[in-house]
Amino acid sequence: MGVVLDWLVSYLWDWRLITTALVFAISYVVGRFYHMVSKYPKGPFPLPLVGNLLTLRKVKDLPCKANEWSKVYGDVFTLWMSHKPMVVLNSYAVIREAFLDRRHEFAGRFPTKMGALQTQGHHDILFEDYNPRWKALRKVALLAVRKYAVSDALEKLCTDVVDSYVDSLPDGPQTVDSRKPFFRILYDLIGVSVYGT
Repeated sequence: MGVVLDWLVSYLWDWRLITTALVFAISYVVGRFYHMVSKYPKGPFPLPLVGNLLTLRKVKDLPCKANEWSKVYGDVFTLWMSHKPMVVLNSYAVIREAFLDRRHEFAGRFPTKMGALQTQGHHDILFEDYNPRWKALRKVALLAVRKYAVSDALEKLCTDVVDSYVDSLPDGPQTVDSRKPFFRILYDLIGVSVYGT
């Protein structure tokens, strides 16, 4: 019995068996990853463990790079953040179709660790997935906005803040990264409506 056990252990720890098992495991993981990649819209070629992170590391201006990719792959393409897909919509017509015409199909939220940390097990309108609870939260938020925020003064304030931002933009066609200005406009509106001018 001891001889058979020794032979079995020496056979299982043979380098050829370990190499074969590693090659099989790596082939399985890579094949499964590229099978998953084939289900999404075309985009820059992803690597199995890092996705497009190495490509994005070199990008200085993401909106300009997204325009370049949209010329190659179309207005809808996929970027892979490690093993997670991020589908990018890169034209007004596609965004309008996705968020207005087919809003219920695109209404889900991508679960993130940051979202879980922000909500701490509770539910809010920003990180909640599309479900009856989200609909109820949205309804309450819209009622609050209608009750407290609908006035001519708020409309004038919004117009003034947005006009001042548009006037600050340089003339001519260019790509604009709207993340920072959008939040600045939002914070200006909240600050002025809460604290006054």
